[in-house]
Amino acid sequence: MPGSVVGTAGPLYDESYAGEASPDAALGTTLDEAVDVTQERGTATRFETVMFRGYDADDELVGLVVVEHRGRGWFRGRSETCDRT
Repeated sequence: MPGSVVGTAGPLYDESYAGEASPDAALGTTLDEAVDVTQERGTATRFETVMFRGYDADDELVGLVVVEHRGRGWFRGRSETCDRT
């Protein structure tokens, strides 16, 4: 299958910075091009996480973003976008 996946790490966590109030706010506009976005909560790490997956009209994955709750709010962790060209 042609295409590629591009991954990026989120910003470095800084305890002096207050994060966003909710997982949706931390996600921001990252998956705005998606037709459908799902959420999956997890606690397998030292902090609570929410994994957002965005899908296009053909139900193909277009992106994945993990946000993390780290004491002072929600922060975007890693993100991956899929290019089907």
